[in-house]
Amino acid sequence: MRLGVLFSGGKDSTYSAFLVKKQGHELVCLISVLSENPDSYMFQYVKKEKIEELANKIGLPAIFQKTMGEKEEELKDLEKAIQEAKKKFKIEGIVTGAVASNYQKSRIEKICNKLKLECINPIWGIESEKYWKDLISNEFKIKIVKVAADGLDEFWVGKIINEENLEKLRKLSDKFRFDLRFEGGEAETEVIDCPLFEKKLVLVSCLVVNDKKEILLLYRKDHKHWETPGGKPEKDENLEDAANRELHEELGNVKTSHLKLFTKVEFTVPDGRKAIAHKFITKIISGTPRIQEPEIFEKCQYLPINNLEDSPISPDLKIILPKLKEIK
Repeated sequence: MRLGVLFSGGKDSTYSAFLVKKQGHELVCLISVLSENPDSYMFQYVKKEKIEELANKIGLPAIFQKTMGEKEEELKDLEKAIQEAKKKFKIEGIVTGAVASNYQKSRIEKICNKLKLECINPIWGIESEKYWKDLISNEFKIKIVKVAADGLDEFWVGKIINEENLEKLRKLSDKFRFDLRFEGGEAETEVIDCPLFEKKLVLVSCLVVNDKKEILLLYRKDHKHWETPGGKPEKDENLEDAANRELHEELGNVKTSHLKLFTKVEFTVPDGRKAIAHKFITKIISGTPRIQEPEIFEKCQYLPINNLEDSPISPDLKIILPKLKEIK
């Protein structure tokens, strides 16, 4: 089912989106109502810039609708936003992060019924401790950014809720009798990381050039294109060391000049993943480059930089080609 997510940027709407995606539904847009009333019955007070940042991380377009936040009147603004999503993205339903507020849930369901849309509330009524354990086990990294309840002092601001901190919060919740889900505004949280956020593949590679304004490239068999020697950094390996290691693993025993960062480029690799490649430039001082991975690469040779557009080259090389041509 094609779904739009009522999105505030908080843990509830983000986790709800994660759950329905996990169930096989297609998330096509985020819907955020920007209230000018911090005491709104329906909507959290959030900044548009923050939602835009999270939408970019999730990789979904966002629909924004302003509202004065007046009780009941703000529902007309919500309906307008949902109507826009239905028209623009052909949504078949709405996902909410409703947990315990019948006021919010019933009014959203009423709008969905009117617009002939499904209303999905995946975390409705979830028990507090189970909710947090589910979030942690699903690798949600959530930070407390504001506290407003007895038992929660400034010590908690900036703390990530892991298993250790959850146990401390549970004891405080029992003692001071606040909702561990923070449904009463006891604290505000921010989603720092989660499986919904698109993870860019980090790559390194070497631009091996010579004085003839040529670049040393490897012809990759499976992708049928020329590419620079490189690969993925290992855990805790810095980028320059990784680029140097990959160069020698693919070209053999050659001595090079000191590697210098030439540029960074974002692109999509052939399997569809988004990547960011850190390109280091260097020259071979001594030794003859030879293919070390013949099962992957077919040829290794210098090609004129000014004529690269006439050859099948990797997506990242196409992007940086104008900058490469500026090399003297």
